[in-house]
Amino acid sequence: NFQYIAKNLKLKAKNHNSKLKTFSLNTIF
Repeated sequence: NFQYIAKNLKLKAKNHNSKLKTFSLNTIF
């Protein structure tokens, strides 16, 4: 159960990071 939660958190963090990256790229250009 805990591993499942940790996986979900990692996936969410990945999605959040990619969103931030695309957002910063959009603000730069």
